[in-house]
Amino acid sequence: MRKGQRLNPRELLLNSFQAALDAADPLQIVPTHLPNPPKGRTLVVGAGKAAAAMALAVETHWPPEASLEGSVITRYGHSLLTRKIEVIEAGHPLPNHHGELATLLILEKVQTLNADDLLLGLFSGGGSSLLSMPIAGVPIKELKAITHQLLLCGASIQDINTVRKHLSAVLGGDWQRPAVHQSIA
Repeated sequence: MRKGQRLNPRELLLNSFQAALDAADPLQIVPTHLPNPPKGRTLVVGAGKAAAAMALAVETHWPPEASLEGSVITRYGHSLLTRKIEVIEAGHPLPNHHGELATLLILEKVQTLNADDLLLGLFSGGGSSLLSMPIAGVPIKELKAITHQLLLCGASIQDINTVRKHLSAVLGGDWQRPAVHQSIA
């Protein structure tokens, strides 16, 4: 902009919005934080609304000769085409059975790691809904109903996540091995 030229508010807002999108673009952010490949294989897991975009960024910038595989969970309509990292869509903000099965799949894959392997976690907003595996005795249908009621009453995301943490077998660092073996179809 030249000195004395008036700012066009619409143009300023659009340029500001585009700058914010560019600053949050996983294809720009993720590569600068990637570690070196390990001796063994790299397993990528994750959950969140940006999980598919982050997985694509990892695939795009990971050395082609290095081992890479994994699964991430994102909300419906946010999947991207990846080659090595499976993208699974599930319910958000209400957890559902697809998220539960995808979470179980991720847990099964993590258990195959050994000392030479690398676990790369990709987590973003929405992950607590998508990475859903209720504690024993709480069906996913009940977790969904509880979340729905919390949303209806205007609970903050912090309060919702506190409840989710206490009803989850995987959130909050208190992983509990699932009692029943299921597989994703």
